[in-house]
Amino acid sequence: MLVQEYLSTGQCQTVPRSTAHTSPLMPSSPSLSEALPELPPGSNETLQSPSAAHHLEDHPEHEAEPTWKGPAPWWLMALTSFNRIIWGLTFMARLRLYSQLLQVHGTGGVIQNTRPFFEPYLAEKNAHLIHSSRDNPVQAFMVIDLLTISFLVTEILTLLTLAWWGSFSDRHGRKRMLGIASLAQLLSCLMVLIIANYIQVLPGAYWFLIFDIIILGALGGTESEFVTVLAYLSDVSMAEKRSRLFTVVLGMVWAGSSIGVKLGDFVLRKTSSLLWVFYTAAALRIIHACLVWFILPESLTREQMHRTTVAHQETHLSTTDEPLPLLWFKRLFFFLKPLSMLFPEKVSPANSPVRRDWSLTILVAASATMVLVSSPLAVFQWFYALHKFGWEKLSNYIPLISNARIISLVLILPLAFKFAQKRWTRSDLIRAQTSEREPLLSTAPDVSITSLFDLGVARLSVLVIIATYLILPLAPTETIFTLFSVLQTLGAGFYPVTNSLAFELYTGGIKRNGLVESGKFFATLHLVFIVVPILGELTYDFIYSATSNTYPGAVFFVGFGNTVIVFVLLVFVGMKPAPRRGSLA
Repeated sequence: MLVQEYLSTGQCQTVPRSTAHTSPLMPSSPSLSEALPELPPGSNETLQSPSAAHHLEDHPEHEAEPTWKGPAPWWLMALTSFNRIIWGLTFMARLRLYSQLLQVHGTGGVIQNTRPFFEPYLAEKNAHLIHSSRDNPVQAFMVIDLLTISFLVTEILTLLTLAWWGSFSDRHGRKRMLGIASLAQLLSCLMVLIIANYIQVLPGAYWFLIFDIIILGALGGTESEFVTVLAYLSDVSMAEKRSRLFTVVLGMVWAGSSIGVKLGDFVLRKTSSLLWVFYTAAALRIIHACLVWFILPESLTREQMHRTTVAHQETHLSTTDEPLPLLWFKRLFFFLKPLSMLFPEKVSPANSPVRRDWSLTILVAASATMVLVSSPLAVFQWFYALHKFGWEKLSNYIPLISNARIISLVLILPLAFKFAQKRWTRSDLIRAQTSEREPLLSTAPDVSITSLFDLGVARLSVLVIIATYLILPLAPTETIFTLFSVLQTLGAGFYPVTNSLAFELYTGGIKRNGLVESGKFFATLHLVFIVVPILGELTYDFIYSATSNTYPGAVFFVGFGNTVIVFVLLVFVGMKPAPRRGSLA
């Protein structure tokens, strides 16, 4: 496959997973809190969404606490950035360490000091991660096998456990879930150090690293922490700010990862020891865990957690009366049950027959299709640039695109949201409703004016990406190619906006006294984003391999067609006011 072919050529390049989805997994500035927009005075009452009103009623004690002490978005912004810095610190070093462990195992050697080797995601710097691949092909395949098995184990365990951990955060609090994840990541660093120092006496030698992967996968992988961050932000923010906060946090994920890689390079240059990178990361993990467990305020009230726990127990008891074959089937495929949250729900408009609301399902399908396209094309775009323009390295192109994406997510898009929402008046909502030919006062609206704005941003982001996929394979010079690659980063707001919009559709379908399980919802949403990138990489790997010798730009036209499908799906997302669906409690 692509990974094996790429490693075998000696051009090993590591690509960070999007926490988009991040997943689609899903990378802050000191003035970030100042850049976050505020609503116009006096507009909260008229523009408030049902989920926002529900939020205010459920957090009376949070309203009375000082801003610096109670739960607030900036807590998660700081901790998320700090966490991604630590992640970036060890990401490249871990791959290098795997190669060294395989090299010294069985020879009686010990891990030696190594020269600085990594820059952010540069192919020419990462080429010697498998430095003995030409001289020792067997060792190269051993590294490939280890990385492949680690990836498969992590993905499978994440699929099995992510929804459960999302529900766990609803029942026991976001703080506890983030604290458990921080301890797991600390244990991961410590385990790598133990294996590196005692590989000769551990059973299975370097394969003992699988236990590290099992621990992280059993806790939902890195996705469990990210979806908890989204749930925390949903708990403490109004609908009018949610999409902007999601955008900034995604930008922090990219920025933190980039800073972490640079920090790892600095530590390695100063110490000339690969293991010191992990000692530094372990010390920072201890600080991070202490901040989460002892400083971070909880975003949920005890009443909210109690209600969710009771509902969870009642749901579990209600399934015990089902026929035994059906019960065993549900237990075998328990990880698929949360997907029912994304299925269309029945609605009962006044004086109208019962119908189904497909908006949430269509939106998820559109988001999944976008992940299917963007995840693999982010890599093949680099391959195409090397092939088309004869570049020997990507040391200028990749950092430029990465920095442009960070600036778009952290600065440009939030400021654009602020500027546009100030001018998104109530009359715009009335005109949008009138265009749907629906009576304005027939029922209480489930979708706020902010959701209409978010849908417009999502469609505009897709149009930007469509235009760039059409122009990039036709770009005659590398300057034009780089320019439109930078412009493409303006479409990065698609993922945070659609996450916010999906949550608004979910809460809009629950009655005022219903149960909002935001942790479980975001975890279920990201289950889709875990599987789809794998399918996308296989599909585009096949297309690129078949056309690379004749017309390598064909992958962009396929991406163009798939992205057009995304836009068509977004057109069918109905944002008109609709009657509320039944309670999910």
